[in-house]
Amino acid sequence: GEGSWNAPVRWAFEARKITVDLSLLNDWSIMNSAVSGVINGTAQGAGEGTRLTTLAAGFTLDELILGLEENEYYQELKWLDSAFSIKLDDQLLRSELSSRFVDDSFVKGVLTIDDFADVTAPLADLGLAGSLKAEINDLTPLKLLTGGYLEPKGRLFADLEITGSIGDPGVGGDLVLDGGEIHIPDLNITPNNISGSVKGRGKSVLVSLEATSGEGTASAEGEFDFENERWAGVLKIIGENVDLVQQKEVQITADSDLVLTLGPDGGRLEGTLVIPKALIQPEEMTGSVSESDDVIMMGEQESSGSWPFNMAIKIELGEDVLVDGYGLTGNLKGSLDLANTKSTFLAGKGELYLDNGLFSLYERELKISRGRVLFYGGPVDNPGLDVQERPLLPMSLAVRISSLG
Repeated sequence: GEGSWNAPVRWAFEARKITVDLSLLNDWSIMNSAVSGVINGTAQGAGEGTRLTTLAAGFTLDELILGLEENEYYQELKWLDSAFSIKLDDQLLRSELSSRFVDDSFVKGVLTIDDFADVTAPLADLGLAGSLKAEINDLTPLKLLTGGYLEPKGRLFADLEITGSIGDPGVGGDLVLDGGEIHIPDLNITPNNISGSVKGRGKSVLVSLEATSGEGTASAEGEFDFENERWAGVLKIIGENVDLVQQKEVQITADSDLVLTLGPDGGRLEGTLVIPKALIQPEEMTGSVSESDDVIMMGEQESSGSWPFNMAIKIELGEDVLVDGYGLTGNLKGSLDLANTKSTFLAGKGELYLDNGLFSLYERELKISRGRVLFYGGPVDNPGLDVQERPLLPMSLAVRISSLG
């Protein structure tokens, strides 16, 4: 490179050949994964004192390879034809970025900054304008990031606009999934037809999402605020006739009116879940679900570094919730409030009861004249029982079971 300084105010520089070998990051133990690639570029500029008069730079990276641990999708991640350029023209600073993945997914963007001349002047008020376009052709490998709890599919298109100023930027645009779906193995449901939009407003981001699950639809709308260092987000989730669980032993369709609050200190889900239709047929209950080890409820060992999550949900059962298993049939009705406690369990308060209940035993049928499951605010998996049975045939036998849990 070359440079000059014409005292006292004029200066210039030129770097005709810049080469950076990224494999040095491995030698310096900066990267945990193996990385390879060579950045080539040039740069030149001139100015007077603290003011830039010309600036132009360009960098290319023909191939970037990032090694991965053994998995079912890629042994390595490979980006091709990456390029970055920046140029100052009449106080308008313009930068461009582009890259494509080995499967022809791509990202490209343009960003301009107005009145960019004096490098010592405050930057916060300088105007921004730009765009970002991206296309991800296969979302399946993202399963690696979810630990198998979510299995996404489809293609993601992003078309975003950048506005505002450096101190108060705005982002708006659309995120669309083509053929998009997310399979949730633990629940055996696959929300699909997923689409959404993201719009910036100052340091807040408005989010809107829609999806289909079974024959029903769900939507989520809310706002994420980055005004302070401690970000916060609130999403209102509305669903109608949505498949919630579709396991062999448990099939649930639900209507939801929930609010999800997220932040660096944890999350909270609250609201109402109405279950108009469900089939519970407990044969072996092989598909029962428990929460991830990565999530803890409030009151557990928060010092472990896990992200705490708590809830306060009212569950209301509709007219078509059928129980059929272990010789017991009937319609389950009632309501139940679920909430975290300061202890280590999920608490339940409410009453569920069996309507038109029958119990078959040794080719005999007993009618459940009263069958209640009582929750007094203790652990939800340890309710009280109040059951009274009578045979359908004329007999003097009556069986009653009562328990306080």
